[in-house]
Amino acid sequence: MAHLEARKHVSPDSGFPVTLHPGFNAKIKDWVPPEPLRQEFSPKKDRALFADPEKKALFAVARRVDLTESIGTLLENVQLSQLDEKQLDELALLVTERGVVFFRDQDLTTEGQYKLFEHYGKVITANPRLPGSVSGLGMFMILRGVIL
Repeated sequence: MAHLEARKHVSPDSGFPVTLHPGFNAKIKDWVPPEPLRQEFSPKKDRALFADPEKKALFAVARRVDLTESIGTLLENVQLSQLDEKQLDELALLVTERGVVFFRDQDLTTEGQYKLFEHYGKVITANPRLPGSVSGLGMFMILRGVIL
């Protein structure tokens, strides 16, 4: 009957001998994570995908100065608070292409920056316990008069 005992340790799926780790615990197979699985998250499409590749609307109101051949652009004569949705989408494409885009002398308030960022998706607020957080706008922190 020894041959029958040997067959108990052969996998019915592969036909090879089954070896268990010496420290195997049968409870491991039945383990369930303590927290439920997280809900699947599907982010909105990148606003740059909706933009005109030539960025005609944006460059109709702004003058482009490329700072290097591959990275960095300065947009002159433009106020971010005055851009419409099409121009903001083209701005997202420009940032994607150039990596960094600079603007000088903007008239944006903290609330205006919040509204601008909302165009690109949901604004996630930071820890409300951060020192210097603007009331109601937790993602902004004021350091020496500069809003981050």
